[in-house]
Amino acid sequence: MFSDGIIERLNGKGEEFNLDRLKKIIIQNRDKNTQEILTLILQEAHDFGTGKKWKDDATAVVIKKIMMTIIVY
Repeated sequence: MFSDGIIERLNGKGEEFNLDRLKKIIIQNRDKNTQEILTLILQEAHDFGTGKKWKDDATAVVIKKIMMTIIVY
């Protein structure tokens, strides 16, 4: 889950961070834990905006499904 401030973050050329960039980060880092993924999303969006102050909120929540196997003897 994320707010529009993430994908609408602008770089110096006026281009948006966009949904495709966000998806790419998530897919490339799906093996990392939720905190690492969240940190990467926020850092990539921040860097994309050349470190300028955010003009909109930047909210994201990362949730991962954990598979458990219970073995009963």
